Amino acid sequence: MTDIDNKELSELDQDLDDVEEAEEEETDEETKIKAYQVTVEMIQNPQILSALQERLDEGECEWKPDEEEEVSEELKEKAKIEDEKKDEGKEDPKGIPEFWLTVFKDIDLLSDMVQEHDEPILKHLKDIKVKFSHAGQPMSFILEFHFEPNEYFTNDVLTKTYRMRSEPENSDPLSFDGLEIMSCTGCQIAWKKGKNVTLKTIKMKQKHKGCGTVHTCQIEKKMIETSGKNNILEIQLEKSNSFLKEVQTKEASIKKECAALHDMIKGLQQTIEYQDNLRGENEQLKRNADMTREKLKSHKQDYKNNIAILVHEMKIKEEKHKLEISKLYQDMQKVELKEEKHKDLIKKKEMKSQS
Repeated sequence: MTDIDNKELSELDQDLDDVEEAEEEETDEETKIKAYQVTVEMIQNPQILSALQERLDEGECEWKPDEEEEVSEELKEKAKIEDEKKDEGKEDPKGIPEFWLTVFKDIDLLSDMVQEHDEPILKHLKDIKVKFSHAGQPMSFILEFHFEPNEYFTNDVLTKTYRMRSEPENSDPLSFDGLEIMSCTGCQIAWKKGKNVTLKTIKMKQKHKGCGTVHTCQIEKKMIETSGKNNILEIQLEKSNSFLKEVQTKEASIKKECAALHDMIKGLQQTIEYQDNLRGENEQLKRNADMTREKLKSHKQDYKNNIAILVHEMKIKEEKHKLEISKLYQDMQKVELKEEKHKDLIKKKEMKSQS
């Protein structure tokens, strides 16, 4: 991106004043449409935004509500000037220094991936993009790491392709717990001479067998301990797989706990159903006992009533028997009186006969 120095800014300010005077005279609809189009192009032009950011950083701009229209016109004019210069040599826009390196170091999930020898390289990282596979293709995504020209390699973009598993296997469908990274493939890095951070130079002393002289040679040896793992993309894949395995382990543990809880709930449901059945049987027994109790009360009352009737009948019969006995007694007394009278008559007859 082209840097705009103070001299150019002063020229821009002068041009803005001229444009402002000219636009005050133009009020037709076509001019308004052009101004709107220029404003849109300005917003989409990172050079203009970068130039404004530089001015803000240098303290040259003071934002005031009264100057809103002037700033709008200034942006339009800058858009025109930048469009005229877009064929000139371009430099990368200025922004936050070492932005992506700061991101990787400040985020806990990424900080462990950054090795000491990665930091000088990540200072040149200017953007990260992701591309997803199209419909009908195997599920995958590509991470693109865009670098500015640097002293380590000639690649402008380094890529890492991650292949995913999105469907369960036919042989073991129950083991599928969701998306899983199956493999990854990195691109070939065109390292500049002596800048390959995955190699280290080792000095060795060798003794010539014939003459016995000792000379020192330098060889490049693959860093065994950090081979691949020092590559941030490899570490990222390992972290992702480790995280996925941890999640899958937790999911499996949760599934086991859910299964145990399900069995426990099922047992509780059966116990509750059994208790409900017992409660129903108990209630039925209570109802039967109440009915039996009511029947007993009814029979007891009937028994009492029957006894009362029998007692009453017995009393009536007893009275009758007493009356009959009394009558018989009276009849017996009458018979005895008659016998006495009869005896007296017999005696009288005997006495008369003797006399």
